[in-house]
Amino acid sequence: MGIVNVEMVSKTVRAFRLGMEGEANDSLVKLIDQVTSIITQLPAEVTPKVNLLLEEIFNAVSRKDYLWAADLLEYELYEYIIE
Repeated sequence: MGIVNVEMVSKTVRAFRLGMEGEANDSLVKLIDQVTSIITQLPAEVTPKVNLLLEEIFNAVSRKDYLWAADLLEYELYEYIIE
């Protein structure tokens, strides 16, 4: 489907899992920029799913549930945005 830097996803997930909030948040912003740049290239039926996942990731981060955010990035969002 779309193409997002695999290393950016891994870096973000690792930072969240290690509790490195600053680095994780910086990486997440860059990752979201990449996702938003490719979202129009995704199939129409995938776009709402990606948007819901992004919302859930933001909610997890706002609750400081960094492990859930990392899981969503690694196991859910990853399959839609990596080619």
